[in-house]
Amino acid sequence: MLYSDGRCARCVLTLRLTDLLTGPDGTVSPELQQLIEVLSGVAHPATILIWLRHSMSARLLAQLAGTGEPISHAVLDDLAPSKALHYIRDLLVTTAILPVRDEHLDRITGFVNQILADGPAGHAAIIKPYTHWYLVRHARHRSRNQPTTKNSAAGLRASVRAALLLLAWLDGHQLTLATLTQPHLEDWLAANPTRQRYLQSFIRWTNRRRLTRSLAVPTAPRGEPHVFLTGSARTDQLRRCLHDDDMPVEDRVAGALVRCSASRSVGSPSSPSTTWTAARPAVGCGSARIGSNCRHAWPIWSLAFSNSRA
Repeated sequence: MLYSDGRCARCVLTLRLTDLLTGPDGTVSPELQQLIEVLSGVAHPATILIWLRHSMSARLLAQLAGTGEPISHAVLDDLAPSKALHYIRDLLVTTAILPVRDEHLDRITGFVNQILADGPAGHAAIIKPYTHWYLVRHARHRSRNQPTTKNSAAGLRASVRAALLLLAWLDGHQLTLATLTQPHLEDWLAANPTRQRYLQSFIRWTNRRRLTRSLAVPTAPRGEPHVFLTGSARTDQLRRCLHDDDMPVEDRVAGALVRCSASRSVGSPSSPSTTWTAARPAVGCGSARIGSNCRHAWPIWSLAFSNSRA
C-alpha cells in the first residue's frame, strides 16, 4: 500500500529517519543507523511517521544527531530533565544503543545540576559532594540488593532540597554551617517540620566532615494508630474468610483467626460471639488460637482440616 510519493510507509519512514538523524558531516553514525533499522522495522511504520511529525522527543533526537557527537548517558545528563529526554534515553537503552543503568538513581545527578544552575557557588560546593559522596553512594550500595525505586529517588531529591533550604536560611540570617548552633537548627526545624526527616542525612554528613559542631536532628515521633475497623467491618471480613471460595484456603483460615482475635481484643471477655477457654480443644496458627466453644471455631477448623487434606 502506497503512503506518499509512490512509496510505501516503511520506505518513507526509512528516508525520513535517515534525513532526521544525519550528522553535520552528511553521514549517520553507526549507533543511530542501528536506531533507524529498529524503528523502520516496526509492524506499523505509519505510527512512527506520526511520532516524527508531532513529538518533542523526535525533535530532541534530531538535535542530538545534529551535534555530530556520540550520544551517551553523560551527554543526556547534561541536558535539562524533561519527558522528551527520559523517552529518548529509554528508547536508546531499549534498542541497546546505550547500556542499562539504575535510571532512578542516575537521574539524581542531572537533577542536582539543574537545581544548582542559578544558585550561589558556595551552595554548589557543599551540595555536590554531599549528593555524590553521601546520598548517591549510599543509595548505590543499597541498590545492590534492591533496585532503586521511584519513591526512594524522590526521597533523595527531597534530601537535597532540604539541605538547600537550610543553606538559604543560613544566608538570610548571616550564618554559616560553622556558626550554626543547635538552637538555630531547632528554629529552622520548627519552621520546616515536613523537612525534618530529609535533613537528618545532611546534618550527619556535615558533622562527619566537621562543617558543623555536633548538631542533631531529632527523629520525628511516630503517630499512634488512629484508624480502626468498626465491628461491622470486622464481621464482614470474617464472613468473607468463612464463605469466599475464591480465596486460597490458607488465607481464609489465617484471616478468620486474625479477625476472631481482633474481636476478642476489642470486645468483652464474656461476649457471646467470642467465648474463649483453655480447657477445650482449640484451632489456631502461631499465637492466634480460638477455643472450640466459639461459634466460629467449627467452620475455621473445617477449613484448616480441608486444607491439610488437599
